Amino acid sequence: MMDLEWNPQVVCQQLQAAAKILSDRHLKLAAKWAIEQWMGLPAEVLSTPKRNSTKTDMAAEWILDDLSPATAYAKTLMDLGDYEFAAATLSQPQQSTGNHTPSSKLISLEASLPPPLPDLQPYELYLRAYAMYLAGERRKEQEAHQQPQVTPPTTTSTRYETKRKSIMRHS
Repeated sequence: MMDLEWNPQVVCQQLQAAAKILSDRHLKLAAKWAIEQWMGLPAEVLSTPKRNSTKTDMAAEWILDDLSPATAYAKTLMDLGDYEFAAATLSQPQQSTGNHTPSSKLISLEASLPPPLPDLQPYELYLRAYAMYLAGERRKEQEAHQQPQVTPPTTTSTRYETKRKSIMRHS
C-alpha cells in the first residue's frame, strides 16, 4: 500500500489546473466539480500566495489567471447557463428573513439578490452584473412565454367590414 502525503498547496494548484483544462475542453460539469473541490479547501490554503512557476511545472502554467475560487466558480456557472447562481456566488451571503417565497415572480433579481462581496475586482463586478442581466433577460423571456396571447376584442362593425371585404374579393 502506498502512502500519499497530503499537501494542500499542491492539491490547490492541481485542482486549479484541472479546472482550467476541463473548462478549455468544454467539460463544464467536470470543471464545476473541480472548482467546487477547490473552493472547499481550507481558507489558509486559498489565501497563500502562488509560487513562481517554472517551465517544468505544468500545473502552474494552467493556473486560472489568478482568479479567486468564487470567481472561477461563477465563471463556470455562467458557462452552464446558471446565471442567477453565478451572480449569487459573487454576492454577500443571503440573510434569511423568514418570509422568503422562492416561487414569487414579482420580486426582481436585483431586489432579491444581496449586495456584491466586498473588495471585488473589476472583472468580478462585471461578471456579477452580466450574470444578473442574463438572469433577468431569461426571466423576462420565460414570463413572456407563460402569458397567454390575448387578441383584442373585435367589434360588430369590424366583423362586418371583414365579412364585406371577403365577399367583395370573391365577387
